[in-house]
Amino acid sequence: DLTHLDFEDNSFDLAFHMFMFHELPTERIPAMLRELHRIMKPGAMFCGPEIRLTPNHHFLNVVQRNQAICTNEVY
Repeated sequence: DLTHLDFEDNSFDLAFHMFMFHELPTERIPAMLRELHRIMKPGAMFCGPEIRLTPNHHFLNVVQRNQAICTNEVY
């Protein structure tokens, strides 16, 4: 459960995700970010790529939609 991680406060210097947010229920993302903030040290880094559609960027949108079709994504 990303909203209740079993780590102490200020435990990590870095949190990394790989195409994760689009897999989560939108309403749970704020609680997940609060939990990440809790376990990360002050000045820690949170990073990772994400999938999204880009207005007026037809090539990237084709790539993103193709990825969605190939992996049966629902976003």
